[in-house]
Amino acid sequence: QQTIKAAAQLAAAESSIVTLGITPQYPSTGYGYIEQGEKTGTFEGLPVYQVSRFTEKPNQETAEEFLSTGRFSWNSGMFIFRAGVVLDELRTHAPEIIAPLEEKGVAAYAELEKKSIDYALMEKTQLAYVLPASFGWDDLGDWNALERLHNGDAKNVAMANHVELDTQGAIVYSSSDDEVIVTIGLDDVLVVRDRNATLIAKKDRTQDIKQAIKILKDNSLLQDFL
Repeated sequence: QQTIKAAAQLAAAESSIVTLGITPQYPSTGYGYIEQGEKTGTFEGLPVYQVSRFTEKPNQETAEEFLSTGRFSWNSGMFIFRAGVVLDELRTHAPEIIAPLEEKGVAAYAELEKKSIDYALMEKTQLAYVLPASFGWDDLGDWNALERLHNGDAKNVAMANHVELDTQGAIVYSSSDDEVIVTIGLDDVLVVRDRNATLIAKKDRTQDIKQAIKILKDNSLLQDFL
């Protein structure tokens, strides 16, 4: 609460765009990272750094290098800013996004290219600052978060009717209570059953799910399964 309050006050006082960088607990390959640049001072007792750069999800070796420097934090995806400030910055750095919105309003959304705020603005603006944050946080966009957050048994995490034989480290999910999932002799796998689609993957390959979804989208015969 103190960190978020300080970030809001900083964004208002300095007309800046403030992001919260989560202090990394381990060299994660599932999160993006923020590199801290020059320390500009303190605000409400918290250190304030310019953002040096945003980086995409690294491999294991790079993630370990990031942690060893002490300059990197996890990208929480939380940004605090005044509306007028971010609109001005979008006009400067992402006119292809803001111009159609200002001309057509919400009707323009369907025409816009899908682009994260990191790419569209935060990597370009000179007004980006990062406040290190040490509160509990997790990225729920990652299936492996279920293992970190869910109190399963000692061997597996199951949010389904799951029967296992010689299975360890599995994450099993089903959207239906009318089905049972049986796993035999599997280690460190993700099994997801949702309506008419089933996903089975190694847990260390969950970042490739986006690639699999793209394959489905590009195949007209399979699009209905999304």
